[in-house]
Amino acid sequence: MKHKLTDIHNHSLFGVDDGARSIEHSIEMLELSCESGAEDVILTPHCYPGLYENYAGQRLTRRFEELKAEAAAQKLPLNIHLGMEVFGCFSTPEDYRQGRLCTLAGSDYLLIEFDFNGFAQQTYDILGELVEMGVKPVVAHPERYSFVARSPSVLYKWLDMGCLLQCNKESINGKFGRMIQQIACDMLSDKLYSFVGSDAHGATARTPFMKYVYEYTAENFGESYAYEIFCENPKKIILNDIIH
Repeated sequence: MKHKLTDIHNHSLFGVDDGARSIEHSIEMLELSCESGAEDVILTPHCYPGLYENYAGQRLTRRFEELKAEAAAQKLPLNIHLGMEVFGCFSTPEDYRQGRLCTLAGSDYLLIEFDFNGFAQQTYDILGELVEMGVKPVVAHPERYSFVARSPSVLYKWLDMGCLLQCNKESINGKFGRMIQQIACDMLSDKLYSFVGSDAHGATARTPFMKYVYEYTAENFGESYAYEIFCENPKKIILNDIIH
């Protein structure tokens, strides 16, 4: 593939959540990212209070630096960055204020997910507080939320607030079911997404290999839009540039 991808949603950091289990597993996943045409990968371990306590600090930084050193030793042609996938709850704004959350590659952009069976109003409250603090929220996999399926107007409310939307590659290829695939394709048709990420959790299932999904998106929704959401906009996060 002639374009270099940037994956902004990836669970390849080992031993911290339900993604890579070991450093060897991490390297396998990163090798797949390289084979898929990725130039940059942002590692986004879950930050989920009470489940995955991956807050900003020495523990997470040491694990990241260990993997980064091993990837360099393996001569992987890949730039690795640190972020996290924050579970949005009422403590999230205060956690951000206290410096406990990692933005994507140190940018102003914060990857945030919500309870799949939660309520739209709660998301408005949390996201609104973050935006007021200067955060640029990136809402992870909105196509998977039941409240979005019931009321798609939620998406436009988020966009109006200044949020950006990230699609999972597995949603596009139907791995999460036909209904989620249809929602994702409808959103792609309407150009509501700013990014597609792998949300990779392994080297054999839910992998970081995105090339074929890029090709499918380019064929069905336009080459320029595919380039924008797989390459151009994700790279702008690395550069902390403005995304329109």
